[in-house]
Amino acid sequence: MPWFQNSYIPYIQEDTLITASFTLFGGPTVARTLNIGETGYISQNGALATVADAITATGFVDIAVLGSLFASIGNAIDLDGSALDLFVGNLGSVGAFKADGITANVTSSAFVSNGGYLFSGLDALDLRETDGAATIRVNNTGRISGQSDGIVAVAGTGTVNTTNYGEITGGHGGVDILDGTTALTNFGMISGSNSGYDGGNFTSVDTITRIPQVKGRFHAFDDE
Repeated sequence: MPWFQNSYIPYIQEDTLITASFTLFGGPTVARTLNIGETGYISQNGALATVADAITATGFVDIAVLGSLFASIGNAIDLDGSALDLFVGNLGSVGAFKADGITANVTSSAFVSNGGYLFSGLDALDLRETDGAATIRVNNTGRISGQSDGIVAVAGTGTVNTTNYGEITGGHGGVDILDGTTALTNFGMISGSNSGYDGGNFTSVDTITRIPQVKGRFHAFDDE
């Protein structure tokens, strides 16, 4: 069982913030800040655990997590900038007990490739445009789980492309697209107590390719 799946929230002593690209091989508790063009890398044996936001980012950043990234109260990743490129390896885990696991407010694009485990006390992934349109892509071969939603996306007049070969679950919805032209390709499992997939107020007709493992208590698909 991964170290973060305990029945309690551990006490973690916060240190001062570190601003710069970083590579982690151990288990520090120092929150990190990434600015435009910087990168963050957590190795398979590495871990970053904080109370508040673990990684705060601006501009466009690249983050790769092969180990563990965790925040007990804040977000694991909180980006307010132009673009996010996030890769989570097969043994990687990114999550937050009290807040969204990954929050990205972008003007251009957000790309998430997950082969590990993304979890959250709210939304595991919350990806939103802030300038009218953005390109949002999520490729999942692992597990994404949020107590509220697995994935929330707002692309404006842009596009949201979700490809799932793993498992996406939410206490409310599995995939909740609030705005944007959406495309869903599913060969795994998507489920939520309210809806597995919610197209929401999309600006164009959805393109959906699905194997019938999209399940919701009331409706699997809600495009109204």
